[in-house]
Amino acid sequence: MGAGREVTVTLHGYIPTLNEYINAERTHRLRGARMKKRAESDLIAQFLSHKISPFDSVHLGYNWVRLHKREDKDNVSFGQKFVQDAMVKSGVVSNDGWNKVIGFDHNFSVDKSIKKPKLILTIKSGVVEE
Repeated sequence: MGAGREVTVTLHGYIPTLNEYINAERTHRLRGARMKKRAESDLIAQFLSHKISPFDSVHLGYNWVRLHKREDKDNVSFGQKFVQDAMVKSGVVSNDGWNKVIGFDHNFSVDKSIKKPKLILTIKSGVVEE
């Protein structure tokens, strides 16, 4: 649907970093699962509120806006797992396999004026590369 389509959404709320998720898994076998469920539920609600029509395939642009530089970029970008799973569960894309998520880019910035981190996600129609 919609060749050449692009949608940008700002996602607020808690998206765990890799270190937070590892620590939760080490603490208790169910704590990581609860963390994932909480993050996904919040993201699904946000995707649904934007009423995004389904994409056949996508290229994703992640712009992670943080309060500081204390977390490594690779720890922050781990959150894409939760975002992409929530996109599937909210119907933005049918699955997050190779033929549906064509690729993604990450950018990082710091904004000390915000109270919580946010993610500005750009979803573009993707083209399957053979």
